[in-house]
Amino acid sequence: MVGTGRMAEPDAIADAVLRALGRRHDLAGEIVLVTAGGTREGAGPGAVPWQPFERQDGYALAEAAQSRGAKVILVTGPTALHPPAHCEVVKITTADEMRERCWHA
Repeated sequence: MVGTGRMAEPDAIADAVLRALGRRHDLAGEIVLVTAGGTREGAGPGAVPWQPFERQDGYALAEAAQSRGAKVILVTGPTALHPPAHCEVVKITTADEMRERCWHA
């Protein structure tokens, strides 16, 4: 439990690695809202069916903000991507649902 061979606390190890990589926690205490993934909207008569696509940009932004110390809220449409660990994830399907759940809360 104590002594020279004892492993450092995981948080201390993570901080040392981030310092060695030149990363800072300059967003500590900030809340970052990121929207990602496409939405599915109703189609009128004769419309082309919705085609799913993956947008990794929002997920990469969420991960980067989190690694800089921010609390991240990730609002995401349907996707097969896995959100970064420790993000608050709000799953939506349509743009109306995004407005309802995020902007009127």
